[in-house]
Amino acid sequence: MVTGLVSYSILVERGFVGNDILGPIKPQVLPPDERPYQPQDFAPITSKPAEPVNIPKVLYLTELPEANYRLKRSIAIFLEQGQEGWLAFRDDVGIYSYGTTLDEAITNFVASLLDDYDLYTSSAQEELTEGAFNLANWLREVIERR
Repeated sequence: MVTGLVSYSILVERGFVGNDILGPIKPQVLPPDERPYQPQDFAPITSKPAEPVNIPKVLYLTELPEANYRLKRSIAIFLEQGQEGWLAFRDDVGIYSYGTTLDEAITNFVASLLDDYDLYTSSAQEELTEGAFNLANWLREVIERR
């Protein structure tokens, strides 16, 4: 008697389920050596545990420490802890900063953000590559100079 192997053991000779035109379905049980996939009744166990997945934390920047700048909307900053410190980043705009502490990484990120704002928004469009032009537009959308 075969139990639990139905999905591996049955072939349909003709027709589809519920299709009366082709006639009744005639299942056929294959011998074990002809089955396309041998079922496994155990999961493979490895001696080495899998590496942990490092999921970035998210911080929302709602204001800037500089009095000359104002955020038009909050900015999500992704934070990852490494062996030697913290990484604060935005992959979509290519801004990354590092710090030995979380506060230092965030402070460095804000400094990079404002430096990029000053550099890219003051440049003429003809001087910028496509990526730099897109960054300048994004910075103009989220930051304004007072």
